[in-house]
Amino acid sequence: MITKNFKRMSKKIFALLIPALTAALLLYFFYDAPRPHNPKIFAPPLKTQWKPEGARAAGNFDHNIIPRPETFSAIHVGTANSDSVWVAAAPIFELDWVAEPSYFIGNGPVLDNQGNLYFNPRFYHGPRVAMVSLDAQTGKRRWALPANSDNETPSAAFILNDPDNPGTQIIYMASYTRALAVRPDGSILWQTPTGLELPPRESGQAASKSLHSFNYHPPSDSLVSISKGGELFAFDRKSGKMLKARGALPGSPAISGTGTKVPDFIVKKVDPLMDAAFGKTQAGLGIFSSAVTYIFGGGLRDVRLRQQALR
Repeated sequence: MITKNFKRMSKKIFALLIPALTAALLLYFFYDAPRPHNPKIFAPPLKTQWKPEGARAAGNFDHNIIPRPETFSAIHVGTANSDSVWVAAAPIFELDWVAEPSYFIGNGPVLDNQGNLYFNPRFYHGPRVAMVSLDAQTGKRRWALPANSDNETPSAAFILNDPDNPGTQIIYMASYTRALAVRPDGSILWQTPTGLELPPRESGQAASKSLHSFNYHPPSDSLVSISKGGELFAFDRKSGKMLKARGALPGSPAISGTGTKVPDFIVKKVDPLMDAAFGKTQAGLGIFSSAVTYIFGGGLRDVRLRQQALR
């Protein structure tokens, strides 16, 4: 009997300790007076003694079109979205250059096989552009692709090899109104309208009309993307022609932002810090709160209505 009572009391004490410790940590980090930031300094690590054991195994793939995963040719390395590359990096890095401070680059950049960078800004302090290319060695802007409108939100750049010109590559991008292919020198190879129109931009409303980054479908030799509303798109890789009619993914609407969410006092603390560094979104929203809303499904609740309309 004593043992059972002791166990019950232990559980109650443990259950009370967890929220108490959590509250103490939150108060420490968010309500304590500002303190000087003194990061620890570490000596260079010793040379690693690691060596591979046995033969290495790697897939036997045809890389005529899909680049080898030796760098980020997509926001998640490649078409497998694995976030892993076939390279080893030194444990210490040095800052080489800083470029384009006017833009907040949440997706990318991606790199071609010459090391040049390509990115698509999402939030702006500077002029609105759809894509920017930077020199690998200096960070100097090579070219910028103008936006179609002040409401265009492009997807992250996506790079594939050009099998018709071995050794060269093509960069692809999609927005809600168009898809396009551009060569590394900035010349446009093809540009295809999606047939969709952007509604007027509303202040205080998160953008819900955009396409996610491309992926590649080898059997049909096509580039595939999906909108936040569940619409499915496919474009011929060589010509840019849209393949068949738009489709829609099945499924229920995403959960709203009224369920599980980050506590308001954290949002009120972090949003001003990020806004001071990067500015607000084009709708006047905080970047941190917008990201939280996106993670918890906000702005993605029109899928069911679109599917019903398409049936």
